[in-house]
Amino acid sequence: MRLEINNFLLSVASALMAAANDAAGSAAITLGRDLFIIQANERSAADPHAVFRSYASSASDPMRPFPLMNIQLHAIGRPHQQKPLELASRLYEALFDAKGLPRTLWTIDGKKFNDVGDVVNDTSMNYHVIMLTPGSQPTVIRQDDQRCEVTFNFTAKYQVKNSNPA
Repeated sequence: MRLEINNFLLSVASALMAAANDAAGSAAITLGRDLFIIQANERSAADPHAVFRSYASSASDPMRPFPLMNIQLHAIGRPHQQKPLELASRLYEALFDAKGLPRTLWTIDGKKFNDVGDVVNDTSMNYHVIMLTPGSQPTVIRQDDQRCEVTFNFTAKYQVKNSNPA
């Protein structure tokens, strides 16, 4: 179950990164440099960088047929710069469709880590995101002489879709 949760988190992070990259006029966001899931590799991380983490998500329950995942984005960078806030804001804006509404009924490609830790397509499944619900806007939660930290939260209700049913 944990692997499925991590794969969904990776898949939604990848899809939001792609949506943020589609916005004109900004440098591309890349996984493993600007964006991580669960924990950043500080040695290879850009300044700023962001981490997607899941927390307090719903357990499998026959009365709740669609999993609900609470997700937090945490952007970190040097102090006294707007870059962590700009990175978080770009990813936050990707939660919304072209009409400015939270994304609904959005099919995203499945992603997974291969044996050496690279992100690859998971051709056996994709995910149907029923609804993304923003919980908070990007907010500076820490700024001192060492670093600036920005965070926002959202909830994803989704369904796992097997791409190659047996």
